[in-house]
Amino acid sequence: FNGVQLMGNFILDYLTTYFDEQQPLEFYRSIFPLGELAEKGVLEQGKYNCIAVELLPKEEQQQNVRKHIITDDLERLELLLQSDNFVLLSPISYIGRSRAAENARFIYALAIDLDGITEQQYLIDLFYQMDNGIIPKATSIVYSGTGLHLYYVFEEPLPCFKNIVKQLADLKKELTKSIWNKYTTAEYEKPQIESLFQGFRMVGGITKKGDRTRAFANGDKITIEYLNSFVEDKFKVKEYRYKSKLTLTEAKEKYP
Repeated sequence: FNGVQLMGNFILDYLTTYFDEQQPLEFYRSIFPLGELAEKGVLEQGKYNCIAVELLPKEEQQQNVRKHIITDDLERLELLLQSDNFVLLSPISYIGRSRAAENARFIYALAIDLDGITEQQYLIDLFYQMDNGIIPKATSIVYSGTGLHLYYVFEEPLPCFKNIVKQLADLKKELTKSIWNKYTTAEYEKPQIESLFQGFRMVGGITKKGDRTRAFANGDKITIEYLNSFVEDKFKVKEYRYKSKLTLTEAKEKYP
């Protein structure tokens, strides 16, 4: 992308100075470890796909979007990185080709959008709060072109049972409000409360300004217990379980 467009970009300057950059495929491999998603052309119980949505120019086709199935090899992501169209992706696996909530199977990360970073002091305070346990420390920070996407990647994905989804949505809402505070954003009075299933611009994909989103390593993978420690008791996720590492046969033997 055109480096001239990024001159004077204090957000990107700050991130590239103090953090290690993650290449797009490295970033997504950290969310979807090798062997986690379904193999291309292979149906296997307990293995699902990620879905990317490419927004097409109106003159290109009658349809506005094109969906891409992301399998375990991440090969389709490599092709999408060459696209100049907007591409949206959520850290969630799905059954089939629809991103409908009822098709969601596992949640691999919570992603929170943070806008209104109008001066460098907001960045300094954001990372100070993360490093001192005032707000949770994100696993990765993504420069979105206008602001940041904070990715909290789970050590183990959570199944999308309705009771878990409802609790996670409430937790994400409360965390968003705490992260959007007067020290981290000029828009702290108007936090963007987004769906648990919100798609975010693909790392390495095009932004509104014509440059590319970029990811930076910031912290460790996290657990629900960790996120729970930042909210009041009534907002904690209390009924949950992580994805089992047992095969169906092993599970039957252990839990007859």
